[in-house]
Amino acid sequence: MTEQSQATRTQSPQWLVTASDVTFRLAVVAAGVFALGWLLLYLRVVTVPAFVALLVSTVLVPAVRWLTRRGWPTLVATWAVILGVAVIVAGLVALMAPAFADQFGDLGGEIDGGIAEIEEWLADGPLGIEDVDLRAATDRLVEQAGSGGSGQLVQGAALLAEVIAGVLLAIVMTFFFVKDGSVLTSSALAAFSERRRDRARRAADAAWTTLGRYVRGTVIVGVVNAVVIGIGLAIIGVPLVLPLAALTALSAFFPLVGAVVAGAIAALVALVSEGFGPALAVVVLVVIVQQIEGDVLSPLVLGKSLRLHPLVVLLSLAVGTVVAGIVGAFVAVPLTAVAVSVTKSLRADETPPTSAVN
Repeated sequence: MTEQSQATRTQSPQWLVTASDVTFRLAVVAAGVFALGWLLLYLRVVTVPAFVALLVSTVLVPAVRWLTRRGWPTLVATWAVILGVAVIVAGLVALMAPAFADQFGDLGGEIDGGIAEIEEWLADGPLGIEDVDLRAATDRLVEQAGSGGSGQLVQGAALLAEVIAGVLLAIVMTFFFVKDGSVLTSSALAAFSERRRDRARRAADAAWTTLGRYVRGTVIVGVVNAVVIGIGLAIIGVPLVLPLAALTALSAFFPLVGAVVAGAIAALVALVSEGFGPALAVVVLVVIVQQIEGDVLSPLVLGKSLRLHPLVVLLSLAVGTVVAGIVGAFVAVPLTAVAVSVTKSLRADETPPTSAVN
């Protein structure tokens, strides 16, 4: 630092110097995080399947270890668990597919009738929108939806190919994560010096434990919510019970926001098919189930150590959605939970032991 800059620095108030230093460091960290996020998003064909495979592995590894402790070879145990899960998933899909198709077919006419009722309410209700304006707006929407032409077809085909490639890659990665996870971890830890290897191992163990508990707890919460919501929808008489229950189960991986979206879709289906009364009953049902989940089920299943403050969840979801859309929203909360657990683990290592007083 030159004498002139040093003199200028000493003439500046200390609070301004401190604020500028902190701002510069925060800007550097934010730029690094943004660059890393952009790189991961750019390589999403690899990074997203890898993350999904890691999530699935946290569920499968305990089963493989259970078999290996009983004398099964690791390769045989891995194949047995993966094939067993594949058979269960295929059986559930085959069992539910006919019901999905029948219910979707029955709902087609009801949706047309519901749209006509909405148009009638917009024209004759308090808004007083002219029928000509409604028709013009509808025509514009239809025209915009079909304006893509062959370009949309090409994009759709590319997206489908990307999804298929991602699924296949996730399956392959899951197999190797389950079979050789300990070997891969040891190889990664070997890059650290011997002095820092223990801390890195404890951080990795904390991340793996947190991710596993998060996935298993979220699956349990999602299944319980889906069963309760499905039974309630069947009692109310709403169609598409199985698809809506499946959507409710998946919404558990999008805390707070997912429940609102799934509940809104269920209420809209009830409104279109059954009317205002059943739709209101669905809203009440969803609110009650979400209150039970937040106050009883989630604390019981996930535990206090994995629970994040709702504001932290909302901020992580917002940042993830802005950066990477629905993929970012999917990975934001588990990554935040892992980051918190790893930070706590590293801080625990830095805390000096307290000496006992005789």
